[in-house]
Amino acid sequence: MKTFIFFVISLLFFLRMGLTQESRFKLGISVSPMYSWGLITNDGNTPQWLEDKYNESEIGKVSLSSSFTVEYRFNEKIQLGAGLGYQNNGQRTKKSVLFFIDNPNNPSGNPNPPIESRMVYNHHNLEIPIFMSYSILPRFYLVGGISPVINILNTSTSILYYLEGEGDTERTVIEDNSTDFRRVNLFANLAIGFNLYEAKRIRSFVQAHCYYGVFGVSSNASLNRIPYATGVTFGVKF
Repeated sequence: MKTFIFFVISLLFFLRMGLTQESRFKLGISVSPMYSWGLITNDGNTPQWLEDKYNESEIGKVSLSSSFTVEYRFNEKIQLGAGLGYQNNGQRTKKSVLFFIDNPNNPSGNPNPPIESRMVYNHHNLEIPIFMSYSILPRFYLVGGISPVINILNTSTSILYYLEGEGDTERTVIEDNSTDFRRVNLFANLAIGFNLYEAKRIRSFVQAHCYYGVFGVSSNASLNRIPYATGVTFGVKF
């Protein structure tokens, strides 16, 4: 990961050196705190009661994504761009209450057992955003595009909550091999943006942003999940 970050920063530096004479091009860096979830789909081979159980037990989770972009100003209103970024999405379960019954002949000896638990599922992806922005007012603009996404890692985190300490938790993260995860997916993106600060060589912006996956995260599961996310993007163009 450190090598990748160093490579991207170096690439941006050399690109900027080469684009300083061409005002139509701009480089961008952005960070996107998002709320993501998985919309459950059923191909008909899973009983309805089991689908309902998953729908009842799963909720969204906070995710964080970031990207580096290059934009070309086609005219006063239209900009075309592409980039490279890290995308995170997934879902989590609601907290479940845990019950422990000790055998008096074989006590566990644990004076502080966990009282609740939950699971958090993360999909770590490499994203290639391709987009167009259209200015609708002097500082407001719309953004639409698609993003080919390459899945690089999937993890599941088990969280145990303890009574003592009022908030003490224990987390265990493992690689998720529960299904044959789809290696390549396609996402649709839509945003409305506002330029916070504008100068000759730099511009800061904020965007209300949402995206959804065209295909499910699994390549063959009967009960699949379509990734969705909504949130805010903060960034700088220079």
